[in-house]
Amino acid sequence: MTPMELEVESTRLADANYTSKVPEVIAIECEMVGGGSDESLDICARVCLVDEDENVVLHTYVKPQIPITNYRYEITGITEMLLLDAMPLKQVQEKILEILYNGESIWRTRLEGGKARLLVGHDLAHDLDCLRMCYPEHLLRQGIIGKVSHYEAFLCTADAMSTPTAALNINNMLNSRRLLPFGWTVYHV
Repeated sequence: MTPMELEVESTRLADANYTSKVPEVIAIECEMVGGGSDESLDICARVCLVDEDENVVLHTYVKPQIPITNYRYEITGITEMLLLDAMPLKQVQEKILEILYNGESIWRTRLEGGKARLLVGHDLAHDLDCLRMCYPEHLLRQGIIGKVSHYEAFLCTADAMSTPTAALNINNMLNSRRLLPFGWTVYHV
């Protein structure tokens, strides 16, 4: 094999290894604080994205666009101090979409999905609404038990969501310690 052929072959192998590790499923969990005079407006203050291999893909606080009237600390664990240097909402939106679209063009994603990732979680419509984002319906999965592609689906229950945690189960993500600092709890299905 010539040096050029060897370089091409090693690049092909590296590309194959990289693409085989690209996650197909991303879970999202948002923590909301209260806004408005009656504290009933949900304002996204924290976002966490996790892939099916338990890797935290994104974890950030979100700078509120309107004044917060209730931090809901007992539920969220969020304080005013944590949001001082938070990322602006626009930047959070861009990062999330970059991760989800995975380099795929929006038109192709809308038609057939392409390399775009499935987004799973509890009450996705509410999370996406609070983030002021849209994502194709055919790439959303929530509150399901079963198979999504060849990965186990995330299981989100009402009991799990009554605390600032989300119940997850993908590819035997059992008793994970890496997700606990981010407010996630893993449950058996």
